[in-house]
Amino acid sequence: MKKVLLVFLSSTTAIESADTPSLDEVAQKGETGLLELDADLAVEAQRAGFAAVAPAQALAALEEHHRVFTRLDADSAAALEEIDRHFFAPLARTLRLADQVIAVAGGTGAGPLPLLITSDGLEPEGALEFGEREAARGRLGKLRGSELVPRLIEIAKS
Repeated sequence: MKKVLLVFLSSTTAIESADTPSLDEVAQKGETGLLELDADLAVEAQRAGFAAVAPAQALAALEEHHRVFTRLDADSAAALEEIDRHFFAPLARTLRLADQVIAVAGGTGAGPLPLLITSDGLEPEGALEFGEREAARGRLGKLRGSELVPRLIEIAKS
């Protein structure tokens, strides 16, 4: 079974307003869509046995746990760019898609949130960046928050 990392990125600004090349690189390897939050992702992840960890421990936690959840908060485009440099750049460098499922959902919370899922076996759809407009055109379509965790577990089993 593949390991799963679920990242919730809460931002007060649109993700696409920031320069996030590492997050964009992760998005280019997978599928995008929109997530309609009808459930608390942290609660859904906990119910499914995800280890909730601080962002600084997320990558290391994948060595010990099969399912990891972390939350990142950004209050500006500059904060998103910091997160990109310090969280998504190391993630992009260490991706092992043959044995990992990576999902990132996030945004301002105003309306559906951009979502990306990447793993071996998922065909990259050609997204150029991770953001609200690109995700609206994504292959995943629109998922409800309560559907996301079971979908990730299903992908991890394949």
